[in-house]
Amino acid sequence: MFYDEVIRALNKQSVRYLIVGGVAVNLHGIPRMTYDLDLMIALDRVNILRTMSALQALGFRPKLPIEMMDFAREELRRMWREEKNMLVFSLSRGTKEFYTVDIFTENPLDFDQCFARRLTITGGDLNIPVVSSSDLIAMKKLATRAQDADDIESLEKLRRLRGEN
Repeated sequence: MFYDEVIRALNKQSVRYLIVGGVAVNLHGIPRMTYDLDLMIALDRVNILRTMSALQALGFRPKLPIEMMDFAREELRRMWREEKNMLVFSLSRGTKEFYTVDIFTENPLDFDQCFARRLTITGGDLNIPVVSSSDLIAMKKLATRAQDADDIESLEKLRRLRGEN
C-alpha cells in the first residue's frame, strides 16, 4: 500500500495531520474496503505547504487542473467550496486511481481539538496519527452516505465493547 509511504513523508516534514475516513475506520479495528487516504490537516499556510511539498515529492498531483500550491490560498479554497462544492482536494499519483489522497478544503471539526484527542498507532518505526473514534463518528454523522451510516454503527458498537463513552 502507498499509505505508509505517504505517512512517512508527512511525518518527515513534521506535518500536523490526522488520518480520517475509511483508513481510520480500519485502524480503529473495523475492516472494510477503502482505497483512498483521507486526511484532515491543520490549514495554516506553513502546514499546507509542508503537506503539498511532501506529497509532490512522492509524485502526487491534483486530479483537477489546479496548481498544487494553490491549496495554501484560503480564498481559493473558499471559492472551490462555495462555487464548485469541492469538499476535498484530491491528489493522485500516476494513472492508478487507488493512489489517491483526499484533503479536506475546510475541516468538518476543529482540527486542534481533534489533534489533541488523536490516537497514535505505532507500526514498526511508523507513528500514525488517527482521528479518535468519537471524532470519527462525529465526522461521519455530518456525511449522508450509506457507508458512513454503516461505519457509525460499527464504531459505536466497538466503543460499547471497549467500554468507551
